[in-house]
Amino acid sequence: MSLPKEITANTWVKNWSGNWRTAFASLYFLYTTDLKQYTGKNLDMNLLVCERESSSNYLAKEDLDAYGTHVAMRVIKDKGFAEKFAKDTLASAQRLFELLNTMKTEEDLTTSNLLELKKRFYAHIPPHFSMKKMIDYLPEDLQKKISPMLIEARLKTENLFNQVDATLREYTRMIARISGYPETTTEFLTIDEILLFLEHMMLPSKKELTERSAGAFLFCKGDACSLFLGADYHLLQKALVDSSKTELKGTIGYRGIAKGKQGSYSILIRSRNSTKGKSS
Repeated sequence: MSLPKEITANTWVKNWSGNWRTAFASLYFLYTTDLKQYTGKNLDMNLLVCERESSSNYLAKEDLDAYGTHVAMRVIKDKGFAEKFAKDTLASAQRLFELLNTMKTEEDLTTSNLLELKKRFYAHIPPHFSMKKMIDYLPEDLQKKISPMLIEARLKTENLFNQVDATLREYTRMIARISGYPETTTEFLTIDEILLFLEHMMLPSKKELTERSAGAFLFCKGDACSLFLGADYHLLQKALVDSSKTELKGTIGYRGIAKGKQGSYSILIRSRNSTKGKSS
């Protein structure tokens, strides 16, 4: 067993973690596919770790540096971008809150509502992520000037992710009831697998989902994502521990253009034709 070279060759920085399930984590496929339409640049790669009670996201440090610097340069050239990030974060969060507030019963757990949730989430994350990350790559005087505006936008949207995760769990509970699978396994379905069930009543095997429930990670590169289980999952855990020993801490500060690494991937597990979703 061996991990892709891109994983072992990079230092990985934890971006987020929480008491969220796999469906929520898999929404973050968008880091390597859908940031570009908003900022002109995607991340090259992305790691999503899915466990029984939580999920976590790790980004390659050089890749994050390249993205943060790219967005910071846009803000330095035009400070209006910082205000745009904050406004777009708030506006897109409001649209998500409005949709979530209409999804109160199992009858509301439709394909069209889930596609709309995905679409609105994909509109929310690019400004939110860019706003959150670029601040560390700005000159100190500019950081101080725009930080209050960005902090306010983040605080006003803080509970959004818990609500998205809670709604996605309602879908996986419904699927468990209909399929007879244990909820402890349907919690390891990705967003696209939930859509596949809703549209065609198809699921991964109980055996595969049981294996995922012992720990799994998704490695995304470009528009493909690979699933790793078992021994590979334990190798990843060790690689992330080793990365944490070398990870640079604290504010990075503005330091010019950085460049990320690129490589290959394996085991395609999703289709791009469902990434952006459809309007309900």
